[in-house]
Amino acid sequence: YDAAEKKYYGLRDEYPLKYISVLRSLGVETGGAEEDTTDMADNALDCESTDGFFENKRLPDMYRTARLEFMGMPDELEYQEGPAPEVEKPETRGTTEKMLGDTPRQKCIERELDMIIKLAAEDHLDDAMRDEAIKGLKIAANQFAYKRKMYDAAADVIRVFPSVANCLIDGAIYEEAEKHYYDEDDEYPLKYISALRSIGIELGGAEEEVEEWDPVAMDCESVDGFFDKKPLPQQSEFEWEYEDEDEEEEEDDGRGSTAQILGDTPRQKLIEAEVNSFVRKSHGEHLEDEMRNEAIKGLKIGANKIAYKKKFYDAEKDIFIVFPSVAWCMIDNDIYEVAEEHYYQKEDEFPLKYTSAMRSLGIEAGGADEDVDHMMEMAMDCESTDGFFATKAIPFAVPEEVAKKPKKKKKKKKVVVKKKGKKTGDKKKTKKGGDDEKKSKKGGDDAAAKKKKKTSNRSKSPNTKRSKSPKPPKSTKPKKRHSTD
Repeated sequence: YDAAEKKYYGLRDEYPLKYISVLRSLGVETGGAEEDTTDMADNALDCESTDGFFENKRLPDMYRTARLEFMGMPDELEYQEGPAPEVEKPETRGTTEKMLGDTPRQKCIERELDMIIKLAAEDHLDDAMRDEAIKGLKIAANQFAYKRKMYDAAADVIRVFPSVANCLIDGAIYEEAEKHYYDEDDEYPLKYISALRSIGIELGGAEEEVEEWDPVAMDCESVDGFFDKKPLPQQSEFEWEYEDEDEEEEEDDGRGSTAQILGDTPRQKLIEAEVNSFVRKSHGEHLEDEMRNEAIKGLKIGANKIAYKKKFYDAEKDIFIVFPSVAWCMIDNDIYEVAEEHYYQKEDEFPLKYTSAMRSLGIEAGGADEDVDHMMEMAMDCESTDGFFATKAIPFAVPEEVAKKPKKKKKKKKVVVKKKGKKTGDKKKTKKGGDDEKKSKKGGDDAAAKKKKKTSNRSKSPNTKRSKSPKPPKSTKPKKRHSTD
């Protein structure tokens, strides 16, 4: 490597250590460390570069050292047959084999679990449970279920608890079952836990008051007569509310409403008009469907709590600035938190697609240009009847006059077709004929000019204001008549 470094780029460049490390490792693996060069050098002679050795030499064996290390020297090697490949056992599911003891309690637990596993396969799982999962579940249930009993004076019965259904709701049974599920690294499947918990609730496991019963309870013997007569658990009479995915979708309460939700103050009217303009602008440009009425209602309530609450005097422009605007509120998060409180139920979140659309429009309307933090330091409260609200322009709004004004119909131009038989359409004319044509053309132009002037006077609107000063009133004095003498 010292010799190679002299030929490696410049004088100051060192031969890379990573190359040295890799090449040394390969040298050891190919048997380079086994050569005793010091002993052989004493009795050696120079080798010619044309020696026949080089033509017949094989490439180095890259794995020679590894084979010698793990299998022994070549003279010690013996032929050994490799271990036969392990045949994987076929995966079995839904077994009902007996795994617990023969006591009445163990038989009762195993009987109930077989029924529950069958219910899980039919109603909650695509396939039956693996046998390893069933085995672990039965062993765990044997440690927890039906260990205590107490006398219920109100119902005049002896209650043995906790039942198998109650154990399936708790998490301890699954932690114990996981210890017997394949290897230590394998976790008990969540889909089994979810299915078994649902069945435990359906069978009334959640109705057992285990914490209240345990202080006044005693240990239960596994040969108690209770287990011989105990029937299989049945579905609880308690009605649980759940949502069925197959049920019809909720009826749409309407979209794109512009109904008045806020008050009648100038500020509230302006806020409502601006929110309506944002909602109309979002449809088609940012949203495929119009916004739901509940979302619009929430936005209006949120904007009413935040928008146009303060005003600030801008000395440079000599104007009052009322802020924060609705456009700025649409960029901020607070308006959507308030809107979410009024959007259907508490669990329902304000849709992200509405938030994204409104933020984009808020930036487009210039909401990001407002320096609210700076203005808030020297701002004062703004009254809801401030004159600002009457003159404020609404972003993205179309004026009603323009929207209602019908378009003027364009007048069709009359096309005059000249016939060949007349002198006016004849290309070859005499000089006299040409003079007559010019005169007639001139006369026609004068007539057209008079007609145009007449029509223009008629087309003037009677409501247009003229800049001419009004004529002085006529004098009421009688005019003097001059004699014609």
